[in-house]
Amino acid sequence: MASVFHALLGSILLLVLPLLPHYVHAFAWPWDRETGAGAGSKGKIHLVGRNHRPRFVTGPWKHAHATCYEGSSGGACGYDDVVKEGYGLDTVALSNVLFNNGQACGSCYEIKCVDNPQWCKPGQPSLFVTATNNCPPNNQLSGDNGGWCNPPREHFDIARPSFSKIAEDKAGITPVIYRRVPCQKQGGMKFTITGNPYFNQVLVWNVAGAGDVTSVEVKGHRNLKWTPLKRLWGQKWVTDQKMAGEKLTFRVRSSDGRSSTSWHIVPQNWQALFGSLFLVLFLVVHTVHVNAHPPKFRATEWKHAHGTFYEGSSDTFGGACGYHDVVKEGYGLETVALSNALFNKGEMCGACFELKCEDDPQWCKPGQPSLIVTATNQCPPNPAQDSNNGGWCNEPREHFDIARPVFETIAQYKAGIVPVAYRRIPCDHKKGGIKFTLSGNPYFTEVLAWNVAGAGDVKDVKVKTEEHPDQWLQMSRMWGQRWVYNGKLCESQGALSFQVTSGDGKSVDLECVAPKGWASALSGSLLLILLVLPDNTNAHHRPSFRPGPWKHAHATFYEGGSGSFGGACGYHDVVQEGYGLDTVALSDTLFNNGQSCGACYDIQCVDSPQWCKPGQPTLHVTATNHCPPNYNLPSDNGGWCNAPREHFDIAKPVFLNIAEYKAGIVPIIYRRIPCQKRGGIRFTITGNPYYNEVLVWNVGGAGDVISVQVKGDDKLKWTTMNRMWGQRWITDARLVGESLTFRVEASDKRRSTSWHIAPKNWQFGQTFEGKNFR
Repeated sequence: MASVFHALLGSILLLVLPLLPHYVHAFAWPWDRETGAGAGSKGKIHLVGRNHRPRFVTGPWKHAHATCYEGSSGGACGYDDVVKEGYGLDTVALSNVLFNNGQACGSCYEIKCVDNPQWCKPGQPSLFVTATNNCPPNNQLSGDNGGWCNPPREHFDIARPSFSKIAEDKAGITPVIYRRVPCQKQGGMKFTITGNPYFNQVLVWNVAGAGDVTSVEVKGHRNLKWTPLKRLWGQKWVTDQKMAGEKLTFRVRSSDGRSSTSWHIVPQNWQALFGSLFLVLFLVVHTVHVNAHPPKFRATEWKHAHGTFYEGSSDTFGGACGYHDVVKEGYGLETVALSNALFNKGEMCGACFELKCEDDPQWCKPGQPSLIVTATNQCPPNPAQDSNNGGWCNEPREHFDIARPVFETIAQYKAGIVPVAYRRIPCDHKKGGIKFTLSGNPYFTEVLAWNVAGAGDVKDVKVKTEEHPDQWLQMSRMWGQRWVYNGKLCESQGALSFQVTSGDGKSVDLECVAPKGWASALSGSLLLILLVLPDNTNAHHRPSFRPGPWKHAHATFYEGGSGSFGGACGYHDVVQEGYGLDTVALSDTLFNNGQSCGACYDIQCVDSPQWCKPGQPTLHVTATNHCPPNYNLPSDNGGWCNAPREHFDIAKPVFLNIAEYKAGIVPIIYRRIPCQKRGGIRFTITGNPYYNEVLVWNVGGAGDVISVQVKGDDKLKWTTMNRMWGQRWITDARLVGESLTFRVEASDKRRSTSWHIAPKNWQFGQTFEGKNFR
């Protein structure tokens, strides 16, 4: 019996003991275990959990180079002060290849100076550093002479105090070996929350194990379900979900796939302490995070294949892809025919490749020059020949049959066949926009899509008519890049729009690019759209925004001042920015996640003679704020802004123009109207060299903004910005040193381009005026 009892007791202890730290944590959270201070100590709440023992496996040693830089900044990763946040001065800035758009922030490395006895410290000591910054490329210098951080170099720019531990300062640059190592941190993972009730920003730091963070989720204890946060930049994560008034739980995932859930670490009244610090216990659970925004197409890794050449002319090199004349269509003679394994039934037509002749000094041109080519044809298999002797394009061989004029730039034509290295690259060398050639008859429409930048290929094409603007019609690939629709598109008297999706998942809607009357000239007419995928711009002109129909809703008023009426839209001071106090906060249904910010409305009080002002005056207002829902109250008794109600919460000074303030709530009618603004669209730029934020305001016409793009005068191509919240738009592209052009699109699909409005020497905090909508 005793042995049975002891065995049972042992089993119970094995089950219970691992849970004790969790329950100690759960019941003791208001206290700092290190100081014994209460939750309100010094205006911060400290929750210290037990960080997990790192399970991240040390990586292999690799070779790179290192330099040193002054300072101790966590700039590009978003850390505030690396010393105060526990990273010390053992920090490093990573080249772009390692930095990976901020995903490597927080990862830890062991670095040793090697192969340089003149400058390496004796004994080859190890340096353990954390990635807290980005070493930007300098494309004006070569990668081996000053442009140390240029792609594809793996380079470490180390804080000087730490660099001195492994090498002499005077070395300048030294060869190193490095490897990823587990991050050893004191205390728990930490979260710093900033923002406002409509926009929450969370800095995640002091992460052990892999050190980096690939996804963050947040959950409340009442209304807030599990919600993925979006990476703003570095390790700053954002969401516009309502977190205020909720006990918050965070779930974090690292690149090694391990996850940590920190339950209810933030108390319900945390919103009174924006900027407070929360420390958490690191536990292991499973998390799946899906990124719905595909990144810009990037060059792939190098692979090995073979190359031959074929004779032909400009009108035959595009054969199997359906192009007419590769020279006239802008591809030149830098074209290639792909074997079946690469051609993929025409899906690869338009893709771009970089080729190099290798491992054949007899036939490869000296210096191993690169050849940039576009896939415009197919190299058919020859089953009658062996794959290694004449049947070069037989499956499953990956083979390139290159137009002879350009084959000779990398190899001697007498070689016949040469080994090559190749990789997919972005088709950024395209000039002008995507182009479409239409042909067919009244019952069958054929579209050739060509001159596509980005990934270069086209995976899907849809078309819609002006008569049915909400109905996209699916086209089918006939062959190559020729797409067909078996229907009577010719019956449409209006313009045609196209939606194009490339192989990397990037899509762009091209509105009304084939003008009215296109069908009368169907036989081979060329329709040129000034758009390069995925830049999302075109050159057509739409009519001015017109008033919408009158609709019924209700209105209340709210107190505030010129500095608060623009809160959820991101405006600073509605009076100084020209909106005046004629402003309104919209219910969720109208606010539409901030897309309606800047929209203008006519409002009239109706059906309430007791409270409506005589004569039914009209109020003209601009949407500058959000009226949040209150699900603790019913929609018809206090929860006025609950979905799906269309409701206007009007600034009190102007509510009094249409109704008595004692009314509380009144029935109204409203309609969207064009926004009449003085001067041009304004762009206020803030941020830092690694993160740019642009507030777009004073927009005429439709008033709202659904997309913003920016372009420089030198290296910065058209770049789509992301909506952070309201009318604040962000990008981590490098804008500094460029004369900036902005392109704005409103909800009525009209676009305004303001060319070079910010000079090369623009500064953060400045506002620039551009072209407005009429």
